[in-house]
Amino acid sequence: MPADNRVFIATRADDVDLLDFRDTVILRLRFPEQGNFVMLGKVVITNIDDSADQNATVRLTTLDGETELDRAEIRIGKGNDSDNGAQSVSLQATLSLPADTANEIVDLRCSTSKGHARFASLFAVQVGDLKKAGV
Repeated sequence: MPADNRVFIATRADDVDLLDFRDTVILRLRFPEQGNFVMLGKVVITNIDDSADQNATVRLTTLDGETELDRAEIRIGKGNDSDNGAQSVSLQATLSLPADTANEIVDLRCSTSKGHARFASLFAVQVGDLKKAGV
């Protein structure tokens, strides 16, 4: 019989300003209990500067940004370029929380020069075991 999986979800659709490459928390997800989790995150980053392309960073973190679980660095086209002015970014990670770290928080953080973050989501699927496999 398959184990019951619990899913914890946080979403946010509104615009969050991103300015001057400041690391900005877009969304937080608190884990109410211990366990092993598979994390999935997504956010759309928009360049609102119509004069220049810009770099952007998206991160999944714990411990108020100190521990990085996953990271993506992208280049976004000019804000007036409808094909390149926004990009969807996905992140993934695993997290094991022992009993003494229940109530851990995972953040989705973004930064860019002049833009917005929107349509953010975080999903944490609780699983029985996490096993590393590779070739």
